[in-house]
Amino acid sequence: MLVLRFEIKVAIMLLFKMISSSKSSYTRFAETGGKFRQYGINIRLANKEDIRSISKCNIENLPENYSDWFYTDHLSKWPELSIIAEDTENELVGYALGRLETSVVMNPQNKVYRPTKIGHIASVAVNKKFRGMGIAQGMMGTLHQSFAGNHGVDSASLYCRVSNEAAIGLYTRTFSYRCDKIIPSYYPDGESAWVMSVSGLLMKEQQRLISCNNANADAMESNTLSSSS
Repeated sequence: MLVLRFEIKVAIMLLFKMISSSKSSYTRFAETGGKFRQYGINIRLANKEDIRSISKCNIENLPENYSDWFYTDHLSKWPELSIIAEDTENELVGYALGRLETSVVMNPQNKVYRPTKIGHIASVAVNKKFRGMGIAQGMMGTLHQSFAGNHGVDSASLYCRVSNEAAIGLYTRTFSYRCDKIIPSYYPDGESAWVMSVSGLLMKEQQRLISCNNANADAMESNTLSSSS
């Protein structure tokens, strides 16, 4: 199982190099067919100039708020895992922040525990009037692709309020997250949180990159035939 996972990581890295020459172009390439594209929404990497807009979106849409230092620190540590969505006027309408964490996991074959990197979704928000456009789905998908493509990570986790049925539905139905356990009174207001996780990101990313690479090859062949005719 470990050998297979290593081979998948190598395959993803090779495909990644074939398709994209930089982390920023990789993120722009991701989720190009998402529903949000129909509304002129663009997903890209965040930068320092976006911090105030990210903070504003957070305050207006989530009860869990952070200081500007939090966003500055996050962008400096995880620039390839800091995603924003913009409308046609380049106004920020949503953001998603991910990071890497280390978890101790037992190898089922030899029962040995070892540290393993996993992805963690730290915060996701979309402005109210832009919800239902597939923006959160697009940003989450882009983070998953970056976890696997940039870092070779196979699993991810997040915390979600037990009352947030819309988010729980998105995570479970769209991305196959599992509700692992409840942490009582996790949030400052006393509400409990679901600890949720998903695995298999490497295999999904390998399949996506193969599909995209085949599509690019077909497009190049079609253009070649058109030029020669």
